[in-house]
Amino acid sequence: MIKKFVGMLFTVAVLALLVFVLLGMDSYSSLLPEDLFSVGQATVEQVESVVE
Repeated sequence: MIKKFVGMLFTVAVLALLVFVLLGMDSYSSLLPEDLFSVGQATVEQVESVVE
């Protein structure tokens, strides 16, 4: 009886999690600033190749 109750509780919890994930799709927003990983601020070292 207890196993059946725990199984039903687990099933309801998984279904609720799936519903919340599906409802929250496309609403992701990062907590990091947008310009944190921008290419413009990166320092690029130029390496000259030597041709022999």
